[in-house]
Amino acid sequence: MSAKKNFILICLITISLFLSGCQEEMSAEEIAATMQEKYEGIEDYSYTEYITLYANGEKATESVIQIFYKKPNFSKGIVTGGDGKGVISVIDGKFMWMYTPETNIVIKSEMPDIEGTSETDYLSMVQNYMNRSEVSLLGTEEIDGRPTYILEISSNEDFFLGCSKVKAWVDTETWMNLRSEIYNGKGNLTHKFEIQDLKVNTGIPDSEFVFEIPEGATIKDLKEMEMPKKVSLEEAKSEVSFEILFPEYLPEGYVLDSSISVHKYSQLELEGQPLESVSLQYQLENDPLFLIECIYDAETQEKLKATPRDEIAETVSINGKEGEYLEILGDMKLLKWNIGEVEFSLIGYIEKAEMLKIAESIKEKV
Repeated sequence: MSAKKNFILICLITISLFLSGCQEEMSAEEIAATMQEKYEGIEDYSYTEYITLYANGEKATESVIQIFYKKPNFSKGIVTGGDGKGVISVIDGKFMWMYTPETNIVIKSEMPDIEGTSETDYLSMVQNYMNRSEVSLLGTEEIDGRPTYILEISSNEDFFLGCSKVKAWVDTETWMNLRSEIYNGKGNLTHKFEIQDLKVNTGIPDSEFVFEIPEGATIKDLKEMEMPKKVSLEEAKSEVSFEILFPEYLPEGYVLDSSISVHKYSQLELEGQPLESVSLQYQLENDPLFLIECIYDAETQEKLKATPRDEIAETVSINGKEGEYLEILGDMKLLKWNIGEVEFSLIGYIEKAEMLKIAESIKEKV
């Protein structure tokens, strides 16, 4: 699991920590009010969370995350993936540090000076879902000997990365969420979160959030790095060393965004990253479709060729060449394939047949 994916995962799972329980006659407004009441009394917490992600309806990845949090703006996450490799993320109040032991690289970034930034992340998101969703009580169940309410939060909207329903197992004594399951619009399970060893208001010291730079580690400051930049189509063509290809077919209504994102990664120097990438965004109202084209150095390219295919991915044929298809993060789909030395990734919410039709319309010029 890459450092970027691990960091994104750390950010996402915080929303699943505290959901309020309810009694049969409680309204969504009363649930939200109880959430607020409980949260206001929390100064710090820690727990271990077991996270399972599903793709194409099957178990894709498993991770374990240890989380520590303290108001107003301290947090630490230690992620271990199924392969035993992981990443450490620490926010010490001023800076965010992300360390990948496998590469011995530390990425440092300054936190924005916005009051309450770290206090409102999970709470504001969950309350937002509550305000535009239906909350119902499904029943009760014991988890590790503790009785819980089973809540269902559902919406006609895709309110969480393409997901439209959340089931939560809420401890009847502490009102803390012990388990969550997230489902996409088709009713398929996409994420499962299970919390163990939950501790609240134990007086976690500030020293827990002091990041000590490992011996010999390379420090990369995001402030000094070149970030992806938006450019015009003509500028994008001159910015990268490979020829940008475009689909001849798009579903009706999709148009190319006026600006293109170009990223050159030479300053970051992380293992397995591309040298250059171009991201083309096609838009239909609020339904984005991304086409990412990138190239790697020769050594990385050979490693990628030798890497076994993802067991969860479905092998598909694109103009006579093998590609990989995955349904990830709710209703989001990912299609990956190569044309020559350029790797293509198509990401969107459209149907599989349409994804394949778009990919087959992208052809190398002769």
